[in-house]
Amino acid sequence: MRASRGFWAASLVLVAAAWTAEARAAENCLPDDSAVPVLKTAQGLEFVRTPDSVFENLPGFSYAPRYAEVGGGLRMHYIDEGPAEGELVLLMHGQPSWSYLYRKMIPGLVAAGRHVIAIDLIGLGRSDKP
Repeated sequence: MRASRGFWAASLVLVAAAWTAEARAAENCLPDDSAVPVLKTAQGLEFVRTPDSVFENLPGFSYAPRYAEVGGGLRMHYIDEGPAEGELVLLMHGQPSWSYLYRKMIPGLVAAGRHVIAIDLIGLGRSDKP
């Protein structure tokens, strides 16, 4: 037996209503983020910067933070380890990860004489979050 268009339309309306109610309930569960400062680039793009204290004492992640300015004023974090003359290995994560993903790979690559760069894409890890 085939379902009618009316059945599917009614089903979509019910799903949308349930999702909206669920989203409203989730909003009430979110922490108060009014203490998080919203910064602006020179071009007026708003972003937040995760405090360095959040990244202190992470197991196996004692790499010095380094930053490159990109996108007209956003900071992009990267790790730069190993000999400068070594073969370059660029480690790029996906979403929703960050360079912490590679904390166990970096020492082995450096021990093999590789120059390792691991970035945090904008919006993730230690990089700015527009």
